Formats: sequence, C-alpha cells, structure tokens
Amino acid sequence: MLADPGFRRSFADLAGLDDAALKAKAVTDPVETVRHDVAKLLGSPLMSDDVVASVSGHVLRLETGTVETVVEATTPAEARRATAF
Repeated sequence: MLADPGFRRSFADLAGLDDAALKAKAVTDPVETVRHDVAKLLGSPLMSDDVVASVSGHVLRLETGTVETVVEATTPAEARRATAF
C-alpha cells in the first residue's frame, strides 16, 4: 500500500509522518522483502539456538488467498553454516 503515492500521502498526512520516509519503506517486491527480513533475523547476534528453534518466511498472495513459502524453516545454526563459505 505504501507504494501507491495517493494512499501514502493520505496516510502520511493522517498519521503526521514524512511521505519520503514512508516511500523508502514501501514493499514493492514481497518475496525479496521476506528473504531480506529472514536473513536479517537469522543474522542477528541475539538469535541463538537456545532461544529460537527456526525461522521461516512466507508471503500471503491477496489475489488468491494462498500462502507462498519463500524461506523454508531454518535454524540460526543452519544459517551460520550456510554463510560460512
């Protein structure tokens, strides 16, 4: 929704927020956004095997009502091993 200029301006005005800041947060590619967010979570030093069993990422397709798995369940340890190369 924040990618739509009219909606974004209206929301910014209503909430007292900066339109440019909201534009920077607009999700134009949900799949890439989910991949990025999961990688950021798994890369956090606060994520340990003692705290988190696994993290996965999904996109809800509003047009069809289906859920697409973008990132399969991954533990922090698996993520560390995958990026160790």
